[in-house]
Amino acid sequence: MTNYFLSRENSLTRSLQLQGLGDAAQELLAERGLAETEKYEDLIKIDQGNPSWLKIVVTIIKELFAGKISEYLNLSPLLLSWNLKIRLVKQCDRCSDVEKQIFELLANYPTSVSMARLLATNHIPASDMSDGIQSLLRRALIEFNSQNNEIVFQPFPIVKEFILQKT
Repeated sequence: MTNYFLSRENSLTRSLQLQGLGDAAQELLAERGLAETEKYEDLIKIDQGNPSWLKIVVTIIKELFAGKISEYLNLSPLLLSWNLKIRLVKQCDRCSDVEKQIFELLANYPTSVSMARLLATNHIPASDMSDGIQSLLRRALIEFNSQNNEIVFQPFPIVKEFILQKT
């Protein structure tokens, strides 16, 4: 998917948005000796395919759950290691106050939420909301999907858990 937020019609400037690790993530899990290959996709989705997050979670699963992904996935709330929290703190510290507000709003919704709903239920000005969401998307802290002909947003599962544990 190409993001044209900085480009003009004839400009050479483009931004490529990557979609996780794909097969490389599956190979990483297999190389690390995790069983339950049928659970690989679920684990990758939680970690959004982020290689450093995935490596941290794999270590937790191996050391605390004997490599059983399902035992980790069944935890509620998700277990976030110190290493993972430190990385997330660093990422969140770089966010503006508005981005942090949006983060908390999205984390507290049980499902994905549209821009229209966010604007209707909160006091953040539309321009700030738009800028904040675009920034969080570029930082790979939230994701968007199309649902019923509408774009909806939500934080990635690990990020959501981190935000909920902080508040």
